[in-house]
Formats: sequence, structure tokens, C-alpha cells
Amino acid sequence: MNVQELILKCDRQRLFEEFAKRFCDKPEDIKGDAAQRFYDFLDTLLAKTPVKTDDDIVICEPVYDSDCGLYYSSTVISAKDLKEDFRVLDFFEELDGVAAESISDEMAPPLIEKLDELFEKGREFLGDKLTGSFPGHIESFAYEYEPWDKILGYIVPPHIICSPMQYIFTASVLYEMTFFGYDEKELDRERKELEESVEEIEQFKSLPPEQQKEQLESFEEFEREFGLNDNRTNEEKEHDMFVMKKNGVKTSLEWYREMKKVYADFTCDMKYFITERERDGTWYHEWFKGKHNGETFWNDDSILLSVETMRDIGVYDFFYDVIPNYDAYEDAVIDKDLWENIKERSKEYSTQIQECIAEAESWVQKTFKQYDVFTIIGQ
Repeated sequence: MNVQELILKCDRQRLFEEFAKRFCDKPEDIKGDAAQRFYDFLDTLLAKTPVKTDDDIVICEPVYDSDCGLYYSSTVISAKDLKEDFRVLDFFEELDGVAAESISDEMAPPLIEKLDELFEKGREFLGDKLTGSFPGHIESFAYEYEPWDKILGYIVPPHIICSPMQYIFTASVLYEMTFFGYDEKELDRERKELEESVEEIEQFKSLPPEQQKEQLESFEEFEREFGLNDNRTNEEKEHDMFVMKKNGVKTSLEWYREMKKVYADFTCDMKYFITERERDGTWYHEWFKGKHNGETFWNDDSILLSVETMRDIGVYDFFYDVIPNYDAYEDAVIDKDLWENIKERSKEYSTQIQECIAEAESWVQKTFKQYDVFTIIGQ
């Protein structure tokens, strides 16, 4: 599912209320015709044709702040980076069941020390790619300058859909899209100014060092110009640094948990099945949640079994034996009773057949919590 499809799935009034609650700074922001302007904006987005993406995943990146607690910043990651860089890390696994907000001042020091060690390992593990990040960290990118049709095509992690996070997630995305207001012309102007600034920086970097030095001012001069004098005592500075590092532990913990869910959404880590994101071509049998409508294919929450795998390990022969009237070119609808029979009968066949059926069990049971059947779509 992409961002546009997610917006369409949301109730407009509830979405506006979530957007206003989280992102409107002043009470007057949600008075008068604010709701109608928001709905008009949604109509503009739904009338656009999204740019299809194969790699960009939009996420809610958790951030912990001492004053307001946990909030979410919407950013984008690469599916390629996710698959290549994510790692299951013992440090965070040991904190399973610990809520970020419950990490006290007494608990924090050893956790800060361990996280600092991870940062050092990250420098060794990743080199210059992600300096200061721990092994397995996924680099994320802001996208408020991107064209709206491109953002509408970003991929939404399946675990967000129909979850308690759905409206928070969607409101966060819309906040990034409206960073410069509801008029895309304003976004175009801001993007042009950004491009001009980047060009100026590149021109500056091309100057000889002595000319660069002439145009720079010291940080002390900058502080004096903007009245940024730091009058904190050493004790206050140390306390503020401790709070910042403690918040860093909380943010990193919640970030890891979210990335673990996203990773599970887009990778199977299976021997026989793959996800839609891993598909290369169309020679697969899609295992579709519910009864197939004959219209939608290659869904994000499906799992896929290749024709080659089905043939090589004998799944076709197995299905012809155990599924009544099975035809590899037609859809096979599997209910709970038939699935139990498939599992039981698999014990009479090869180890590979048993492993393949067992591998699907977790996906099948999650499907049966929502639907009475699933469909194995014919080739």
C-alpha cells in the first residue's frame, strides 16, 4: 500500500482531528475553515497520480523528548538499506519489555555506556558510511522538499495499516507534506531557494582556503551576533548532557523496535517463501489473505512461492494429492480445516515439503485471525 491509498483508507474527520491535535501550534489553527482547507488538500492529493517507487519506505521514526515524551517524526528509508544494514542487536533485545519512559536516572548510566560502545562499534562496522551510528542502524532521510506525487507513491509498512498507529502515521506524513503550506507552488519556491543555497555552498567550497577563511566568522562571533551566550554552570551542563544521552537511549530503543517491525514487513528470512518486496518477475504463486477478488495482485502482505521451488521440491504433486480439485492454473481457496489437513498430510512427504508447509504456518495463523480463508493464486 502506498501513501495515497492509506489516506483514502482513513476517515477524514478523524484524520483532521489527529493532524490538528499533533501539529497545530495555536488554537486558532483549527478554527474557522481549517477543516475544509484540510479536506480540500486531501482532495488535491487524491486527484494526483502517485509516482511508483520500488525502494522508498516512509516510516514513523520515534523520538524521545523529556518535555513532551515520545513523538514521531516521519522520514524515509531505502528498502535496500533495510535489507543490507539492519541487525538484531543483543543490547536492545535485552531490553525487551522495558518501556522507554520507564528508564529512570538510576537505570540510565550503564545503558548510556553500552550505547556509547555500540556507537564505537558502528564507526568500525560502517566506516564513513554512517559515522556515529551503531551497527544495523538504518539511515533515514527528510522529504519535506519532495514533490507531492512522489511522496504519495512511498511504500507504507504493512504493520501500520489498521493498527492504532495508522492515524498518527498518516498525520505525520501529511505534516511533512504541508511543511510549506497547502499550496504546492510554495513548495516549489522553497525547493528552488534550497537549490540556490546548495549551489552557493558548492561555489564557496571551490574557493581557495584563504578566500574561504575571509568569508567565515567564528562560532564566538555567531553567538555574540544572536545573543546565544551560554550562562550555565558546569553542573548544569553535565546534567543537560546526561538528560540528552538518556533521551538518546530511549529514542534508540524505540527506533530499534520500530525498525524490527518494518524489517519483518519487508523480509521473510525464509528458506522457501519470499515477500512481495523480494519478488523478481511474475513466476510465483501468491498466497493471498482472504478470498482473491481476481483484481489485485502482488500485495504487500502476501507471501510468494516460486514456480521453480514448487516444481523442484514437489509442492505441485503434494497439492494435487491433498487439495481437492487442485489446478496449478486456478485459484485454490484454503480454509482452516483444509489447512490442518495439509499440515497433517505433509508429514507423509519429504523433509522439504514438511519444512515448506511449516514455514508458512505463522503467516497462515495471522491470516486466519482476520479472514476465514486464504487463496493460493494460480499461475
